[in-house]
Amino acid sequence: MRLDKIELKNFRCFEKASFDLATDIVIIYGNNGSGKTTIIEAIHYLCYLSSFRSRLPAEMVNFEKDNFFIKGLVRQDETETHDIQVGFAGKKKVAKIDNVSISSYKELFPYYQVVTVTVDDIELIQGSPIIRRNFIDQVVLLENPDYMELLKRFKQVLQQRNAMFAKQFNYDLYVIWTRQLWECTRAIQEKRIEALQRLSVKVAKLLVDFFDENYTLDIIYSYKHIIADETFEQFLERKKGIIAYESMAKRSDFGAHLDDFTLHFCRKKLKSYGSRGQQKLLVLLIKIAQILDLHEKNIHPIFVLDDFITDFDKDRLQGIISLLLTLDCQLIISCPIREKLLEELVSASNISTIELNSI
Repeated sequence: MRLDKIELKNFRCFEKASFDLATDIVIIYGNNGSGKTTIIEAIHYLCYLSSFRSRLPAEMVNFEKDNFFIKGLVRQDETETHDIQVGFAGKKKVAKIDNVSISSYKELFPYYQVVTVTVDDIELIQGSPIIRRNFIDQVVLLENPDYMELLKRFKQVLQQRNAMFAKQFNYDLYVIWTRQLWECTRAIQEKRIEALQRLSVKVAKLLVDFFDENYTLDIIYSYKHIIADETFEQFLERKKGIIAYESMAKRSDFGAHLDDFTLHFCRKKLKSYGSRGQQKLLVLLIKIAQILDLHEKNIHPIFVLDDFITDFDKDRLQGIISLLLTLDCQLIISCPIREKLLEELVSASNISTIELNSI
């Protein structure tokens, strides 16, 4: 899979722009404010119909405009291409594949997959649990778009169960909704934990193969009030005490929406004991492990890196670039300045560059 071209209209700093990306590696150069991250954001937005920078589409509209439009030409192979279009106007978002409207980004995944790394992804380690939950759910979704239905079902059950606490307490109804929430939660946890285990194994191997560092990485999933191997009946009996708390708080005190995971590097919490350089490297390797995991399922996403690799030291950068060149996917990398080592290491590849002027 390759993104051959992207067109932007009224998207952030670009009133109208078109960029050819039809090479295995694309390097985007430009100073701060030149629009590098905007191009990366548009590539990401075409896949997920959401941004890694803003929750509101209106914030992505060019100054004094009221709409934006993004179009990408995606090449599956030598003969198959698809047009993906996303527009926003009048507080409404519209997405199309080959001029056929779609209602969910789940429908995009068979045609276009992107894995993105930005400087803010360090929050995967340093940030709140919801960032980690969103990340692992996205990992599972790219592999299995049907996972979206499970997430929707969980959200519906959680809302219904929480609404129950606003009414007069009925134990039989409590058991019914508790069972449904427990079953959805266990199904989500199973998918998340399986994915995290695969990523952990791959990251450990990458550390040894490319950085000659025999370090350990453990990803530990944490539940709230749930024990992995117990039945629902055992859970209900053991947690009778939460009924009073939930009734008072009028919300559910267990479920997949309260789970988290922590990364342990050499048996110590990476958040507390890892240097920023170690944290950045591990975030990058987790994303690369995600790509390798997708490759095993014959999915070849586009790998997009925004200002993420150029502040590593020379030896580590060399290892990172050597690793990136082994990946069977298109690489789109943005850099604030020309990086000589980067250009030297990728010079033998099918590469193109984009130079942006400050806006």
